[in-house]
Amino acid sequence: MKDAKLNISLLFVEDEDETRKNITEMISRTIANFYVARNAIEALEMFGQYKPEIVLSDIKMPGMNGLQMVEKMKQINPQLKTIMMSAFTDTNYLLKSIDLQVDGYIIKPIRKEKLISTLQKQADIILLEKKVEKHKNDLIKSEENYRLLTETMKDVVVRISLTGELLYLSPAAEGFGGYMHEEEVGGDISKFFAVENDYQRAVKLIAEVVQTHKSGSFEFMYKPKNKAPFPVELTYVPLIKSGKIYAIQMVLRDITERKNAELALQESEAQLRETNKTKDKFFSIIAHDLRSPFNTLLGFSEILNDEFDEYSTKEKKRFIGIIYKGLQNTLKLLDNLLYWARSQKGTIAYNPEKINLLVLTNEISELLNQSIENKSIKLINELELNTYVEADRDMLATIIRNLLSNAIKFTNKHGEITIKTFLVSGKNHNQFVGISVSDTGVGIPKEVQSKIFDIGENTSTKGTENETGTGLGLILCKEFVKKHGGKIWVESEVGNLPGGKAGGSTFYFTMPY
Repeated sequence: MKDAKLNISLLFVEDEDETRKNITEMISRTIANFYVARNAIEALEMFGQYKPEIVLSDIKMPGMNGLQMVEKMKQINPQLKTIMMSAFTDTNYLLKSIDLQVDGYIIKPIRKEKLISTLQKQADIILLEKKVEKHKNDLIKSEENYRLLTETMKDVVVRISLTGELLYLSPAAEGFGGYMHEEEVGGDISKFFAVENDYQRAVKLIAEVVQTHKSGSFEFMYKPKNKAPFPVELTYVPLIKSGKIYAIQMVLRDITERKNAELALQESEAQLRETNKTKDKFFSIIAHDLRSPFNTLLGFSEILNDEFDEYSTKEKKRFIGIIYKGLQNTLKLLDNLLYWARSQKGTIAYNPEKINLLVLTNEISELLNQSIENKSIKLINELELNTYVEADRDMLATIIRNLLSNAIKFTNKHGEITIKTFLVSGKNHNQFVGISVSDTGVGIPKEVQSKIFDIGENTSTKGTENETGTGLGLILCKEFVKKHGGKIWVESEVGNLPGGKAGGSTFYFTMPY
């Protein structure tokens, strides 16, 4: 069974063919009486012919723009509902829209859910105004007729005096928020507001309605008797007799589901932004950090290939050493890059097991021994033989290898690197063990420390002997530590500055045991 169409008439104005086609497709099956115009002049002719209840229009159009067109239409029908669309957030457009009392303002590109929701909202207001207009005189004469209208509605119908006194509350109020409608008549509407600021807005609104005689809606947190506060949309219309407002009629609708959907959309947009930052970082690494070492390797390889006989054995050995070191660093980068890419896709297997920390760190130290010896660094391993953690071996090895590599990179010759454990404080002290990697290196500036684990920040710097990197290793460490339910952080002081000031960094992380 097809969804019933909204029983309203709508004129849609858009000069761009593709946009007009797409939006027409979005809403043509939703509106009972739907008309389309390609520009403001054509729209004004159709407005006079069909007298639509809602006008949905682009703002920026050749010749007469959408706001100028709406101004002419409202001179004919001041009650016309108008929704403007724009790809721009120009303040002048917004101010003019407010001045014209536009009922809706949607930023392009148009999302179908937002558009349909806005149309539904205006349709509800129009429907309510039609009902009020149709039944207004009968309701004044007969309270019974009024009850017949409101008691069949799921939403709560409220009628208040101009001082905020409850004159009528429909029976739906009991299921809506636990209020017995007969008992609440004569009370004050303030009891329905969970937030004081919302109530003050409502008080101001009553004063505005008395002056302007206009209908509208606003949202607030509703305070029920029998459950936690929830978001509500309040639609209001003035009840008029002999040209004067004698009361205000309102409809309360629970919009919890709509708000949850909006929140989910916001979270989705945030995730998309984070994904884009990740993608940008990934391509940056491939385009620059991975290409640069290959250019160096190709350069020295070309020299050896073209002019091999012109260099001494000592020079050739130096070139080969440069190529070898470059290949080691590039392989390290590739390993991190592949691990990180797989972690983003969720394809890395997580297989925790009992691991002896001392044995593992010794194995990794052996792999890095050449780099340690080249800089005459003293590596101090203070881990005890019986220190175990429950971790994935490959992930833990990657964490320790990256932290040690960074310590070597940023420590000057004859410096020290220390690996040890520490007690974890707080509620996890019986479940996690802390591991630290400290160096006597150059340190990390305070303003950089908060960014080094963020994929969207470019924090990579050269080492004490111009060693290159991408910053990806620390991001990978954070991913893998988080996978184990642990935390990672850094404490650092900048050193090796003029005057001989000492510095260094300590990276801490926790692992379950």
